Amino acid sequence: MKKTVISIVCLVFAFVSYGQKVWTLEECIKYAQDNNLSVKLSRLNDTLTKDNILTAKAGYYPSVAFSSGQNFTYTNDIGEGVYNGSYGLNANVNIYDGGKTYNNIKQKSLASEIAELEVKHAEDNIMLSVLQTYIQILYAKEAVTTAKNNTELSGKTLERAYAMYEAGSISSVDVAVLESENASYNYRLIEAENTYQKQKLELKQLMELTENAEIQEITIGDDDVLVTLNDVNTIYNKALTFVPDILAAQKDKQSAQLGVSTAKGGYLPEVSLGAGVSAGHNSKSDLEVMKQLKSSVGENIGLNISVPIYDRRQTKNAVIQAKNQVLVAENSIAQQEKQLYKTIDELHLDCISYQQSYKSAKANLIASEKSYDLVEKQFDLGMKNIIELLNQRTALSSAQQATLQAKYQALMKLKLLDYYQGKEIKL
Repeated sequence: MKKTVISIVCLVFAFVSYGQKVWTLEECIKYAQDNNLSVKLSRLNDTLTKDNILTAKAGYYPSVAFSSGQNFTYTNDIGEGVYNGSYGLNANVNIYDGGKTYNNIKQKSLASEIAELEVKHAEDNIMLSVLQTYIQILYAKEAVTTAKNNTELSGKTLERAYAMYEAGSISSVDVAVLESENASYNYRLIEAENTYQKQKLELKQLMELTENAEIQEITIGDDDVLVTLNDVNTIYNKALTFVPDILAAQKDKQSAQLGVSTAKGGYLPEVSLGAGVSAGHNSKSDLEVMKQLKSSVGENIGLNISVPIYDRRQTKNAVIQAKNQVLVAENSIAQQEKQLYKTIDELHLDCISYQQSYKSAKANLIASEKSYDLVEKQFDLGMKNIIELLNQRTALSSAQQATLQAKYQALMKLKLLDYYQGKEIKL
């Protein structure tokens, strides 16, 4: 019976463990890119722009239309009505329109490429958001562990204090101070756990998940943080080749240049070919309707040429506006490039700063741990008072916090720089 119970417990534990998905960073990014609503909307917009290309290409196709007129005329002089029917089938094809159709197709193609870049922009944004949230979860989780250790340490000190108070080594005031400190550490632990849960909720929302997202256990060490960086210009030049905002701005300029060519097409003649067939019938005729239609069939074909002479400056104004759009696009490129360089430069500076802070904080942490161990032993022997112990513990707690913050901030900046270098985002 005992073995059966143990087996059931093991099966239940295995089922629960299996059902709890543990997410790697790569899995979180992929899932978020596939399911985030903002990314889905950008993909839908991309699909719509591709339909516009087909519409633009149809400008080369002939247009065909059927027309019919049915008329009844009553004449007072003869006191009767006459019924007339007419039927026509007409086709028209554009032969030359000053390059407007060609340029329109090219512009719609560029618009589709820009829409694809907007999809990439949305995917990159969600990737970076997931990355930052994932690292914040790692930071919060380690902060919880540190808070637990400090709370346990404070609790043990309080237990020793109770024993020392019973022995008459310390006063009730000292015990009260340690009780207050222990309560403070318990409160910090609760705050750390709340922060951890909030970051997990943020990740869950980014991924559009309904269940909780448990992330993979990862140990971040010096090799992950203290990485030698490439110089700013190297990173910037690489980013120029693939960052969606930059590429989209460049394609906007190409589209604006095509707009100038389209506007100039207003100065050029347009040529089209038209053809048609028509027939009709009349109630006054002695012939049957079908015979009337057969005998009245008429066919026509013609070449139409339209040469612009004066259009009240419309074409000239259109060209001026199109050229201004090119200047706007060029200015947009310059702004995008400036912002990109600023972002990379700031990330680079921050990363170096946090790396240096991490080295310093880690050295300070090691020294604080040694100092605390020494003061704690001296406190147990009655060589240090409660104030000195608490001061040293506060210094240790501050050193732990500074080390954690510098480590994960450096990691964050480092991974963002990896993105701008086109590297795979992983931990």
